[in-house]
Amino acid sequence: MKLADLAGLEDPQTILGPLANYMRPMLISSLKEKRKTLFSENAGKMKHLLDNLQKKLDEVSTVMIAN
Repeated sequence: MKLADLAGLEDPQTILGPLANYMRPMLISSLKEKRKTLFSENAGKMKHLLDNLQKKLDEVSTVMIAN
């Protein structure tokens, strides 16, 4: 659709309203999926970091007990 085609419309809401109603559920779904993916990735990274920290603490405590 060209700008000249829109010039004949008196109210752009006749196109924008239905377009927004059509796209809104898709955008919301996409944002929710992205948020869920980011949360899962961050949870995995945090678990990995905590596991590494626990290993280091175990090593230190083993060395301290041995001395």
